[in-house]
Amino acid sequence: MKDQSVSKTQIKSLQYLEKAITAWHSVNELEKMFQEEGFIPLKESETWNLEKGKSYHVIRKGRSIAAFRVGTDSLSSYRIIAAHTDSPHLRLKTNTQTRDEENKNSLVTIRTSVYGGAILNTWLDRPLAIAGIVLAKSNGILKKYFFDSKDPIGIIPNAPIHLNRNINKGFEIKPQEHLSVILEIPGNLNDFIAKKLSIQSENILSTDLELYIPTKPVLCGYATSLVSAPRIDNQIHCFLGANALCNIAREKICKTTAIGLFFDSEETGSTTIEGANSDFINYLLERISIALNQSKEALFCSRAKSLILSADVAHAWNPNFAEKYDSGYKCKINNGPVIKTDVNNRYATTAETEAIIKQLAQKKDISLQKFIMHSNLPCGSTVGPMLSSKSLIPCIDIGIPIWAMHSSCETAGMKDIEEMNKLFELFFTEASLMSL
Repeated sequence: MKDQSVSKTQIKSLQYLEKAITAWHSVNELEKMFQEEGFIPLKESETWNLEKGKSYHVIRKGRSIAAFRVGTDSLSSYRIIAAHTDSPHLRLKTNTQTRDEENKNSLVTIRTSVYGGAILNTWLDRPLAIAGIVLAKSNGILKKYFFDSKDPIGIIPNAPIHLNRNINKGFEIKPQEHLSVILEIPGNLNDFIAKKLSIQSENILSTDLELYIPTKPVLCGYATSLVSAPRIDNQIHCFLGANALCNIAREKICKTTAIGLFFDSEETGSTTIEGANSDFINYLLERISIALNQSKEALFCSRAKSLILSADVAHAWNPNFAEKYDSGYKCKINNGPVIKTDVNNRYATTAETEAIIKQLAQKKDISLQKFIMHSNLPCGSTVGPMLSSKSLIPCIDIGIPIWAMHSSCETAGMKDIEEMNKLFELFFTEASLMSL
């Protein structure tokens, strides 16, 4: 028997993880959340007519989305939560599909490309599904279709130990040679997709398809205190950021303008038109300012009173690999969100912003942990430093701790999810946040 109940927020977060199978689908699910709460859709190609106290959202290139509630102050500051919609995965190289004509079966082999820093061996011997988008002609008009095979239709089989005696001694997986997926489908891939979408195969012009593991999040442990799921990095913070924004838009009238920014391309460097290293954050702030008839000077003053919370997962202490961690910074699952700092500015947290977030957390007795990388190992990064340097707004890097970051299946703590949700809502609403 389980001795811990699961909250409504936790249940919704698990449901979201199950649906956000690609960045395309993530943005689609986030848009649904905002639409259900009455956020008004905007288009970049049209004039923005904004009103104080109302909520809006805008999608960029289908894989990034921004949502915001306009503050009631005449010179509003900005509270910004930023996360990323993409996760490491294997992308299909659709022109490489081959079929062994000597065998009377329906097996098709397709090579893949590695997106981001995936842990490759975690993709082997798993049932795999395909999802993404399909662009096709429809009555002379270009139309985008969301595609999801839903059921597993393929696998990337490993070599048996009898044929690879060194497999447990550090065998190198080479993407070109070892990561072709074997699909069991009738005909070729385009025919299979066309039938699923009820369109003509010859009308398909292009696709953006990736493999995913069609596994529901699984609660683990006697007290259901752990969750194992694909894409926790970083879909969990996308959901929590959007959920907090929806909650304050529904229940609060805020003087500050609350913004959720959910970027694509973080796992590959963010250098895309929809990535954090683009001008999207400055573009958004300036368009809000223009729509509210603010001067350039007012926009700069507003930024000076603003703050960014960059939300991305952190490394949880793993006793099986203790030598990889600095023993002074053991961040443990279900011990609270993690503040991330780095002396070489791979994270954007400063002493000042660390103090601000600690002061904030104390108001609701939210426990925080701190992570600094082992000094012999290189540090990863987040969207935080890019957003802070481009916008000139101070930033805090924070996230829930997880095991096996960038694995095809990761593990997080349910209590940490609940605590981060509380912190996000407090971040959007606490009036004295900038009192230091």
